[in-house]
Amino acid sequence: ALHKTADVYVINRENVHWIVEHYAKKWPFDMIVLDEASSFKSSSSQRFKSLRKTIPFTNRLVELTGTPSPNGLLDI
Repeated sequence: ALHKTADVYVINRENVHWIVEHYAKKWPFDMIVLDEASSFKSSSSQRFKSLRKTIPFTNRLVELTGTPSPNGLLDI
């Protein structure tokens, strides 16, 4: 699917490491939309480390999540 020209490419989060390694420093995407962004919050995870490599080549990063982000114990 990556060999075909398209406006939008959709991959699952398990393939983030693969696609980052595949393109390396020739990252062709100017925008990334992360669904379930909370699954990328651990900075020690391979998924997070891979995605971090794309930052110099990406203009926009949009994070989507349905996970609440409490301000304190009263918000839970």
